[in-house]
Amino acid sequence: MSLILLLLCAFPGFSEGNSSSESSHETHLDRALFQTTASNIVVWFYDYAVLQASWARISPETWQENLQHGFVWDGAWFFTNQILHPYHGSIYFNAARLNGFTFWDSFPFTVYGSLMWELFMERDYPSMNDFITTPLAGTAMGEVTYRLSLSFLNSDATGYKRVAREIAAAILNPVLFINRIVYGEEVLRRNPSPKEEFTLTIYSGINRTGDAYPLFLRTPHPFLGFLLNYGDPTDERERYLPFDAFRIFSAWDLDYTNPGWEIFASGILYGRKIFLPNGGRGVLGIYQHFDYLQNFVYKFASNGIGFGTEMRPMKQIELFEFQFHLYGILLGALDSRYTMDTQGGEYIWGSGAAAKLGVHFVYDEFSSSVFYYKYWFYTVKGADSHNTVGIFSFSVEHVLRKDVRIGAELHIYDRWSNVDVNNSSRMGARTYLAHTL
Repeated sequence: MSLILLLLCAFPGFSEGNSSSESSHETHLDRALFQTTASNIVVWFYDYAVLQASWARISPETWQENLQHGFVWDGAWFFTNQILHPYHGSIYFNAARLNGFTFWDSFPFTVYGSLMWELFMERDYPSMNDFITTPLAGTAMGEVTYRLSLSFLNSDATGYKRVAREIAAAILNPVLFINRIVYGEEVLRRNPSPKEEFTLTIYSGINRTGDAYPLFLRTPHPFLGFLLNYGDPTDERERYLPFDAFRIFSAWDLDYTNPGWEIFASGILYGRKIFLPNGGRGVLGIYQHFDYLQNFVYKFASNGIGFGTEMRPMKQIELFEFQFHLYGILLGALDSRYTMDTQGGEYIWGSGAAAKLGVHFVYDEFSSSVFYYKYWFYTVKGADSHNTVGIFSFSVEHVLRKDVRIGAELHIYDRWSNVDVNNSSRMGARTYLAHTL
């Protein structure tokens, strides 16, 4: 779908402008609105002409019916609602961000794009959950892809390395790709690469999961993953602006009997430096969170905003990191067998709260991490009224050489529902190699 978007979008007007990673001196409202609108038209055309999807058969009559009926809660494919809609939201966001608008000023374009799609580009009734998730998660995904794509292009690399960077930037941010084709390198001059550095660690190994019988009798299967740390919440600056620092962990379980994908991401929206005794320091601020887990056994997603801190409390220790977050879940989704049995829906929609606690310790050639995440969901659409999810992780690693580590991880996923139908506990273990690029 993104390739079709790249090939078919057209842009109006050529004019000069400037922007930086946080603010711009000149905005192009016409470009931003046109590109947001065009992205919807192109995706609709793909759905209509290529997929021949029933929901793409729109007309003035379906527009009127959607306007009169109003919003509903939809139970579309979990991946579509939780990943593809935010990705489309990131297209809206970057249509504004690349044309001179700040992070906050770009958010209304995600609202406009989502509202246009829900009311006019599908014959299905407009979806309330999509209208919430697309702007909220799309803004976060949009700023992440904005920063990373510009960072990939800010390089003197040549040959295959340059080609790889160009491809990665185009996949992450197709709007940037199209703008460069139409407006040339002026786009990069108006959108200089952010100054923050980032590290990328690639994980590969084997994973075992089980709940019905002993874990180590389960057949292992391969997994791949990465950890992206962007910016440094303990550096010298006094103030942090949206996504000056963010962290993304993602992993894919390559088990043909139960393939899975998980994403745990958080980014700072606003933060201030804090100084601690013994030379420690960190940041206290407001963070945005996006978490996603899907396989044949569990489905789980949450979008939230709240307070958090990341710090290195003691300067004397080589590396000791602590993080704590407490935030509200504006909207999340969770699998529910009870809802499926009683109402036919695959999962529930809910709001609530979440807490995250993590400690990372490094000493000499060894390191260890402990994390615990807890989520409370109160149902707004579904049969069971409230649910909880707990995720525990413990890992140890040993350095093999400067950029390669070997490690093992134990993780436990607990699920509880007030109707006692969905209650479960599932354990997993991974052994892996980690390569920091």
